Amino acid sequence: MVVIVCLESSGANCIAFGKFIVMAVGNPDPSPWEQRGIALGAITFACLIHAIFPKTGTWLINILGVFKIVLLLLIICAGFAALAGHLKVPPPNNFSNVFANSSVSAYNYIEAANSIIFTYSGWQGANYVLRSVTPLI
Repeated sequence: MVVIVCLESSGANCIAFGKFIVMAVGNPDPSPWEQRGIALGAITFACLIHAIFPKTGTWLINILGVFKIVLLLLIICAGFAALAGHLKVPPPNNFSNVFANSSVSAYNYIEAANSIIFTYSGWQGANYVLRSVTPLI
């Protein structure tokens, strides 16, 4: 029962991880068995690293967390650089008239907030696989 509770959400995250890995190596339409094979390898690796070397697993989680923060800072800096005009493409003028034709409906604001929340929800997927199998001490 403990294994099911600990690995329940990790299974779905591992399958998504497997899909993205197969797509990253050049296969735009991965088969379910390719995804499951990589998912099985990822969950096995996570379980073994935490069972055999728990301190290494915690260290790996911390390194991945720092890596995610650095990537987010890089995205923020790239956005400010684009706003400053350092582009190699024609400027899209996204901010020339920001609030033109804006909605005043609360539903639209809530829908936009949900879209933003779900946009960033994938950031914890790969880390969550390792974090969810960390031994409870």
